[in-house]
Amino acid sequence: MDIGKYFGESLNLMVKQPVQLVVAGIVAALLSGVTLSILAAPMAVGLMMMFVAARGNQPLETGQVFRYLNRWGSLFVAEIVIGILVLIGLVLLIVPGLILMARWCHVAPLMADRDLSLGEAMAKSAEITARDGTVMTLIFLVVCAIVTGAGSMLGGIGIILTFPLAVGAYGLAYADRRGL
Repeated sequence: MDIGKYFGESLNLMVKQPVQLVVAGIVAALLSGVTLSILAAPMAVGLMMMFVAARGNQPLETGQVFRYLNRWGSLFVAEIVIGILVLIGLVLLIVPGLILMARWCHVAPLMADRDLSLGEAMAKSAEITARDGTVMTLIFLVVCAIVTGAGSMLGGIGIILTFPLAVGAYGLAYADRRGL
């Protein structure tokens, strides 16, 4: 997995369509925060898929970030179930939790984008991430978190750019792995 490629491509897409992607990122971050993360998964997947659409030169509208809100219930349940399982894994010597985190990192986009059940998405995500390897997937997730966190440390204002940048990179990597 070429982490720099995905961040570079995400940045290029943000430069080409800053209004749509940055505004959608702000909306996604705000709604995720205001709803105490209840809407985090559908908003993030909506933003991810906007980057995928931009990559394909499809027209973008900021409202596309809301595309998966109809799946919020199942995505929220998935977040809770996976969060509990990863937490149990982290308590059991940390490594099992990190492995589970990496293996199931594509569950939300698979559920929303492919309309898979939680179990199907967990299995498919594990299959997808096995191609890159657990360590590489974890490194990518850590880089995404660091980029987003760096924006938060700049008085919060930097997150306006770093959140969509990281989500976009993640979405582009997901798209490549699921066959787009």
